[in-house]
Amino acid sequence: MTYKLSDFFVGINEFFGILVPGAIFIFFQRDFFVRLLEGKSIADTRIEWVAFFLGSYILGHFILAFGVPINQMLNLLPSPWFSVENDAFYKEARPYIDLPKGEETRADAFHRAHSFVRLNNPAASADIDRQMEDYQLFRSLILVFGLDHMLALVRWYYNAPLPRPRIIFSGTLFVLALGRFPYLLKWTYRTTFEYYTILWHAQDREDQSKAPNSGASSGRLTPRA
Repeated sequence: MTYKLSDFFVGINEFFGILVPGAIFIFFQRDFFVRLLEGKSIADTRIEWVAFFLGSYILGHFILAFGVPINQMLNLLPSPWFSVENDAFYKEARPYIDLPKGEETRADAFHRAHSFVRLNNPAASADIDRQMEDYQLFRSLILVFGLDHMLALVRWYYNAPLPRPRIIFSGTLFVLALGRFPYLLKWTYRTTFEYYTILWHAQDREDQSKAPNSGASSGRLTPRA
């Protein structure tokens, strides 16, 4: 089996959703990682950069995974803002989305709709991917800045405080990321369900125009009651 350079390429999604959060956390907690290496620095700068890149990438994967439950915390927001009952675009698309029994949440519908869009319209799928990169980045930054702020408070408690501006900076970024993430997730859901509904109806009209007098079903899903 032969491999191409592109097989090892870090795409834009991995860069912003995985690598950047991991790099920010390692940079903020660099003193800890230096102590982890017993205070020894790497003599070769190139090896140091490779270690930083790999460490950021691996740590970023864990940050991304631990951040997934934050999506469910949005259910705690005021009902008119993010609830399923007030999501008009989800309610419009849901009757046309076929899901396995027991996997029928809005998140499940979102992933199924995204798969449909990916198969039928690469341009629309690329637009959704860009928006997913944004919300995944800010979701990971919530963990990065929140954990960094907590560690800064722990150091303060044990009389090894960081400079006050550093603590304020970390806390401010945490609040900003926490405020930005729900908007980005909601907009991604809206865009995905809009694309799905538009593409579904376009394909349905195309199927009907191909056999207007056949009397046969097009085989497509029909809206649920």
